[in-house]
Amino acid sequence: MDSVPFGYNRIKRKGMIPKNKKSTYSSFRFSTWLIGLTVLFFLAGTPHELLGQTLHLIQVSGTSPEVRQTVRNNTTHWRAWAGVGGYTFQESRIDLQQVSTPAQLYRRLSETTIENDDIVVCYYAGEASYQEQNLLDNFPYFKINNQLVSQNGLHQQVLDLPGRLHITIYDVHGEQTGAFAGWDNEFTLDPLRIQQLLNVRGEIKISNYTRFETAYYNPRNGSIFGACFAQALKTVSSSSSEDTPLWSAVLDQTDTYMATVLKQVRKSQTAYSETNLNNEPSGWATAPKMSSTEGVVFSYAIPDFPFPPPPASASQSLDKTLFRQAEDMGGVDQMLKKAISSCGYYEKSYYSLPEGFALVTRIEQIQEDGSPMNGDARWSTNIVGMEEFSLQAYLKALFTERKGYFRVFVFMITNRPFGQTGTPVDQDQAKQWISEGLNKLPKGLAERPFSLDHNVSVLVYEFEQTETGKANYLKPGRHTSQTHLEKSRILEILVQNARN
Repeated sequence: MDSVPFGYNRIKRKGMIPKNKKSTYSSFRFSTWLIGLTVLFFLAGTPHELLGQTLHLIQVSGTSPEVRQTVRNNTTHWRAWAGVGGYTFQESRIDLQQVSTPAQLYRRLSETTIENDDIVVCYYAGEASYQEQNLLDNFPYFKINNQLVSQNGLHQQVLDLPGRLHITIYDVHGEQTGAFAGWDNEFTLDPLRIQQLLNVRGEIKISNYTRFETAYYNPRNGSIFGACFAQALKTVSSSSSEDTPLWSAVLDQTDTYMATVLKQVRKSQTAYSETNLNNEPSGWATAPKMSSTEGVVFSYAIPDFPFPPPPASASQSLDKTLFRQAEDMGGVDQMLKKAISSCGYYEKSYYSLPEGFALVTRIEQIQEDGSPMNGDARWSTNIVGMEEFSLQAYLKALFTERKGYFRVFVFMITNRPFGQTGTPVDQDQAKQWISEGLNKLPKGLAERPFSLDHNVSVLVYEFEQTETGKANYLKPGRHTSQTHLEKSRILEILVQNARN
């Protein structure tokens, strides 16, 4: 923020201040400040109550030169902006080269110390893209060791942190462009307008480009979107602005600046955003108002399940009437837990999905008809012998190599359409699903609404293992998903519970 009074540069350029009257100018400058502060006091009245005292900037980034420049610019812009508004500024940086899985990234996020009334800004700067498997998604993905991380998944982790305003920004770097606007810095930031922008509850997601576009950056100055977004924040926060300071105005102004910059090289780039704030119309047409998170401390970060999911051996969408009594994600979770526990699936694991979650069962050994093995053999990873003696089975076992069959159920609850186009999974990976997820659904996710747009899909991953220990993924599987649900008795229990 410029310390020179607003309008002074213009007065000085026009020669209205004699060069030989420095003392006169000093008195003039003091009088200008005094009059301005007095007018501001009477016009503004009582300052807005500061709900939060700290703005946390969490920067998740790679280490390329343009990304480093963007990170440095971000620190400068956000620290100055928050300081003028009277907020304490804190920054955390997560280097993606130091994390090997999405779960490690989320764990690092969860370690950030944040109070319930603070503001959280998670800013991702680095490579990302829209690929064939996420063209239906509104936001791009980035990768950690070839594992896709969606902005929706990252945003969910941010929402699980304490705080009352959560902002996730995907600043994706693509092609270079030489166009870069020089900004007019004659802004006098108004602390009250900054407080109005931050004195809200809700969530904002921003991507710096949309599907079928290219993200541009400047090799010298970093992200064009980042500069335009910072300039838009200054514009809406300026004392010369007369409109009510709203985040929708910031986002609209960002697009205006980006169009101006890229017009010089005949390129275009449009930011995409979704908002859900208590003082503005929701940017999500089907999203209800968020419940307040005041007083709630979320202590767990839920890892992402691969989305789109790996190709399954068999799959289907369950009848929605089975879950008609569920009002939120927690209700669906309770119905599924009750059904699978009744069928002996006591070990389960939870993962995040876009606008939902995934529930994964422990890998189990099954008989040839799809029924679970009895007793301890069910959960053994070693091939067991015949459970019921017959001459045909005995002769088969005598002259052929023994085989064992294993399966994992994955229940996916989301309102996003998806194909099974992810990376195929092997048996060892499927075994790890039970240990890498959470043992319960976090409260922040459990309280999210379950609507008619949500589907409950079941994916069955089936494997064939020989005595040598070699396991083959079966695609397609030996049985339909309906047979697996019937032989496990999961469908039977779900139907019984829905009738009660």
